[in-house]
Amino acid sequence: VALGNLMGGVLVLIGLLIGSSILMNRSIKTDGAISHIFPILAYLFVPFIFTLDGSISRFDGLLMMLWYGWVLWYFFDVHHAHNIDSDAPRTLDKQFPRDCASVFIGMIIILLISNMIIRLSEVALAQFNLSGFAVGFIVFALGTNIPELSIVIRSWKTKAKELTISPLIGSALANPFLIGFFAFLKPFAVTKNLFYYDFF
Repeated sequence: VALGNLMGGVLVLIGLLIGSSILMNRSIKTDGAISHIFPILAYLFVPFIFTLDGSISRFDGLLMMLWYGWVLWYFFDVHHAHNIDSDAPRTLDKQFPRDCASVFIGMIIILLISNMIIRLSEVALAQFNLSGFAVGFIVFALGTNIPELSIVIRSWKTKAKELTISPLIGSALANPFLIGFFAFLKPFAVTKNLFYYDFF
């Protein structure tokens, strides 16, 4: 379920949400540099390479986490020259403590609800003999990317279309990292069926 959710999330983010954003905004400007696009595509394809042997090992997971660190460093280095002047004075918003409390409460609620969803999913998977990868891919991948959908809608309403792609790609890049992190904690076994190959 976790693997299907994270891998399906990449497809939802890149295909559905970025595609929807482009349709709503008619066009979105990019710098057009292939050197910026290739590392993203290569890293998003890494889980498929590592699952060809039917599993993701701890070593595979470690490589995925290290590769994610390199991708972040690469983009930070590429875009460092375009950063806003860091010497500008910063003030702490009075709302900040309240916002932190809201985030903390929200995280607790998410943990409780996600625990309940997983328990119900285990029952449903056993009852109806469904594939965990397929359920995670189809159902959870859509549900867990609702915040990114709200970014797409908000940016369209405020006509800030250039701000849409970065958070969506950033979220998509985090998914292979999470697969690597979970594989490092406990290796994944992967069932390579028609659905698996069709996804890739």
